[in-house]
Amino acid sequence: MRKTRIITEGAVLLAIYAVLLLITLYIPILNNVTTFFLVLPFILFRGRFDRKASGLFFIAAIFISFIVGSLHALPLTFMYGVTGIVLGDYIIRNKSRVQILLAASFAFFITIALSYWLSVFFLQIDYIKELFKMMEEGLKQSKPIIKAIDPKKGEEALEQFQTAVELMKKMVPSIAIIGSIVNIFVIQAISIPIIKRFGIKAESWQPIRMWRLPRAILWIFLGLIVLSFVSIEKDTLIYTVFLNAFYILQLLIMIQGISFLFFIFFQYNLPKGIAIVLTIFMLINPTFSFLLRVLGVIDIGTNWREFFRKATD
Repeated sequence: MRKTRIITEGAVLLAIYAVLLLITLYIPILNNVTTFFLVLPFILFRGRFDRKASGLFFIAAIFISFIVGSLHALPLTFMYGVTGIVLGDYIIRNKSRVQILLAASFAFFITIALSYWLSVFFLQIDYIKELFKMMEEGLKQSKPIIKAIDPKKGEEALEQFQTAVELMKKMVPSIAIIGSIVNIFVIQAISIPIIKRFGIKAESWQPIRMWRLPRAILWIFLGLIVLSFVSIEKDTLIYTVFLNAFYILQLLIMIQGISFLFFIFFQYNLPKGIAIVLTIFMLINPTFSFLLRVLGVIDIGTNWREFFRKATD
C-alpha cells in the first residue's frame, strides 16, 4: 500500500515538476515566477516520505529533466532538487525558519558552485568570465562617448567603474552567497503557505529581536580584523577568501545589531515603527551602519540582553 502511494504521489509531483521546468526553460516572462516553484514538488515529497524515497524521487526528476530539456535542464534540477529536499527535511524536523534558511541557502550555494565547476570542466563554458568579458567590452565601447561628454569627470567615472568591476570579480563568492540567501528567503515565503495547505506543518518566523548568532562568529570576525593588519597580496587566493569572509561576517554582525536594536525597543515598549525607520536610516548611512555592527559585536560578545531584561522588570 505504501509503495503504491509513493509511486502514485511521486508520479503526480514529477508531472507537476516537468510542467514547471518546461515553463522555466522555454517561456521567457513566466520563467521569472516558476523558478521559485521548482522546489515545491521536492519539498512536498520529502514532507510525506522518507529520505530514501526522496533520493529516488530526485533521481527520477533528473531523468525527466533530461528528457524535457536535455543537458541544459540538469543544473536546474540539481540545484532546486537538492535544495527542495533539504528544505523539506528541515521543515518536517521542526527546525526554526532561520535554521531552514541557512541550511537551504548553504545547499543552494554548494549546488551552484558544483554546477559552475562542472560546466567549466566538462563543457568548457565559464559563465562568470563571459559575464565580466561582456562588461569590459561594454566599458571599452562607451569610453569615447563618456570622454566626449566630459573628459575630466568621464575619466574618473571610468576608473571608478573599472575598480568596481575588479572588486566584483573578487566578490563573486559573496554575491553568490547573498543571492542564495535572498532566493531561499523568497522560496520559503512562497512555498511554506502552500505546503501547510497539504497538511505539512512548518515553524513560524521568530521575531527578529530573538535572533542570536553563535559567539564563534565574533571570534572569527576579530581574527579577520587582526589579519587585516598583515600585508596580503591582492591578487592571491588568500586575499579573495579573506575579503569575502570579512564581508559576509560584517553583514551577519550587522543583522545581529538590528536584532539587538529591536530587542531594546521591545523591552522598553517603544513603538516598533520607530525601530524600523531607525534601522532603515542606519542601513543607508555608512556612519550609522557602523554603529549597527558595534551593537552586533556587543550583543554577541556580552550578556547585555540580560541586563536590559533586569532593568525593565
